Amino acid sequence: MPCIHNQAIFGALGNLNLFLMNNRLTQFSLPVLFCFLSFNLFAQNILFFDDFSVGNIDDWTVYSGTTDLWNIDQSSAAGGSAPELVFSVINTNIGESRLVSPIIYTSGYTTLYLSFPQYFYPLSSPGAIISVETTSDGGATWNTVWQLNGGDLTDAYTAFEVITLTEDVGTDNFQFSMKYESAQSTLLVNWFIDDIKISDVPILFDALPVNILGTSSPFY
Repeated sequence: MPCIHNQAIFGALGNLNLFLMNNRLTQFSLPVLFCFLSFNLFAQNILFFDDFSVGNIDDWTVYSGTTDLWNIDQSSAAGGSAPELVFSVINTNIGESRLVSPIIYTSGYTTLYLSFPQYFYPLSSPGAIISVETTSDGGATWNTVWQLNGGDLTDAYTAFEVITLTEDVGTDNFQFSMKYESAQSTLLVNWFIDDIKISDVPILFDALPVNILGTSSPFY
């Protein structure tokens, strides 16, 4: 998180105190009720990100099923901002369909974190299963890293997923896929996904509280 000046900025109650060193923000404090909450900031290396704002999935590959099942929709059901990715199937049995990412270079890493918001609505489709799988051999072998069975749901499923990746990480041929499968005819399934990210830090915010420093003087 590069910064322009080397300086400390001290504010009144409710303002951030920023501590900078060598043009990098290294620590900040927030005064709350006569205390300072201290935080350490962590750099996050993002190896892959797609918010589908380009309006297509040309960088992805559809395996199994027809390409028209995966589309970009001007909605925000997953919890991000429009547009977003949507898998939709109505009144048919497709078996399985897989949307595969581009190749991602992961050499030097042993653990990475895949995160994305999603909304899954398997109306009258208890046999529908969605999952995330990884490969490092071009899809000859797939390893399941996350799965949800529609039969376990009583309502629509919405969540921000953070998935730990270790299988296939460390290669220059890493790929992951969003996979839908069902062994029966599907009345209606909508699976919305957005803001897919792979990074080396499993946190939503780049700050971690480390201590609380008390003070004897109020802030005015």
